[in-house]
Amino acid sequence: MLPLVRLHQPKPARVGAPPESPMKIVVFDIEIAKSVESVKGGWNAAREGACGVSCVCLWDSETDRAHVYDDHTIEECMNHLASADLLVSFNGKGFDVPALEGYTGMALSHVPHYDILDEIWRASGKKIKGYRLAEVGARTTGREKSGTGEHAPELFAKGRWGELVDYCINDVYMTKDLFEFIVENGYVLSPDLEEFYVEKPVLEEIS
Repeated sequence: MLPLVRLHQPKPARVGAPPESPMKIVVFDIEIAKSVESVKGGWNAAREGACGVSCVCLWDSETDRAHVYDDHTIEECMNHLASADLLVSFNGKGFDVPALEGYTGMALSHVPHYDILDEIWRASGKKIKGYRLAEVGARTTGREKSGTGEHAPELFAKGRWGELVDYCINDVYMTKDLFEFIVENGYVLSPDLEEFYVEKPVLEEIS
């Protein structure tokens, strides 16, 4: 695991260690099976599940390990996600959850969800550039992406499962690192390497 890049000497973040919380926290990411360009309706259709799902990778605080699901185990995956006290994602509210719900017909919107990109946009008051996962992750925690999501359908079509799952898991751990940094410090680094504060998640026991 890459070391934390401390540009502003913040309170040390426990990158790589789960937040101290009794909650079941699940960090997740999905990859689609078909390219957005290949389906009628583009991104709107993709958000409704038209592109399918090639794999879902997640990290669960109870097991403290990664879990991988594909189309054959997608129902089990949805039940796993629904069992969380808190879902954590990067643009999961805007894409992953509606795509999963549309593809499976199973609900996740009722599960408490901390979406890092959504929190960034809320803090800024608008959608702003320079805050893709690859950008904000590398700046804030030092972890780099291992590829691009646009290539995931191609990897799926070619049966290159190792590369596909490796890419998706890395995105999960990038998101996990960012989440833990925010829990500790309350901000991410902006494109100018300034502290950009976002609302911290509330981590408390679910009764």
